[in-house]
Amino acid sequence: MDGIEGSGVDVFMMTVISDDEAKLGKFRDPAPLWVGNIIAWLLDLVGPKGLEFAKYSIDYHYIRNYLYVMRNMGETKGDRHIPEYAKRIVASYDKQSKGAVQGRLALPKPPGPSIALKP
Repeated sequence: MDGIEGSGVDVFMMTVISDDEAKLGKFRDPAPLWVGNIIAWLLDLVGPKGLEFAKYSIDYHYIRNYLYVMRNMGETKGDRHIPEYAKRIVASYDKQSKGAVQGRLALPKPPGPSIALKP
C-alpha cells in the first residue's frame, strides 16, 4: 500500500467515518474550543507531515469521493466512473480496516441533492 500503514489506518478511518457521519446528518456536539485547540496542537506534533500528510489527504479524498459516487450512481455506474488506481487504494484501506469502507455504503444515503443520471 502506498498510503498510511499500521495503526495510522485506524486514525485515518476514524476521520473518514466522522466526516461520513456528518454527511449522513449525524452531527455530534462539538468539543469546547479550548479542547479543540489542544487536540489540534497535539495532532500537529504527532500527525502526518510532508509527504505522509499529502498521501493521507489524497487517500482521504479518494475514499470520500468513492463513497459519494457509489451512493449516488449505484454500483454498476459508479464502478465505471472510478479509476482502477482509486479502487486499489479504497480496497487496501477497506481490507486493513476490516470492511469499514464497504460498511459505510450499507448505510442509508445522506439527505440532499444527488447526481442527476440519465438512464
